[in-house]
Amino acid sequence: MNRSTRTPRIVAAVLGLLVLVLIGAFVAMALVTRDEVRLGAVGPLGKAPGLERGGVRFAGALNVWEVQGSLGADRDATAHLSLSLRGPTGQPPGDALPLTARLARPGDDGDGIAVPLSRTGPGLYAGRAPLAEGRWVLRLGLPEVTGTLAFAVDPL
Repeated sequence: MNRSTRTPRIVAAVLGLLVLVLIGAFVAMALVTRDEVRLGAVGPLGKAPGLERGGVRFAGALNVWEVQGSLGADRDATAHLSLSLRGPTGQPPGDALPLTARLARPGDDGDGIAVPLSRTGPGLYAGRAPLAEGRWVLRLGLPEVTGTLAFAVDPL
């Protein structure tokens, strides 16, 4: 085989291998879906009566649901969570939406503290749970995705 026909074959083989690797990577990305997304802090929640330790406002998307809410702590370090969910066309979720909220320490893989949520209106939820000072992670859960928000409970 002469040298002039061998070089194009080597280049074609390398390019073919590269294409196969890229296709494999795209397939792997589709199969390995993330089930946890980050909720973004929008700004601080000022200190006020009932929220003496302040808090944070947050927003993000959990699957098709747009989430906006706030999380603050009172004098006794009780967390006060309120949030609203809206769908792609602005509709609130139905009564059967299995929304859960948990508070855990960063790096803790345990169950953490459950925050019982009550529906206060169409797409509006509120809940409370006792906390201690320090760093925490809020986990808002739906069957297919969990939203996380890192925050801190400041000392008085």
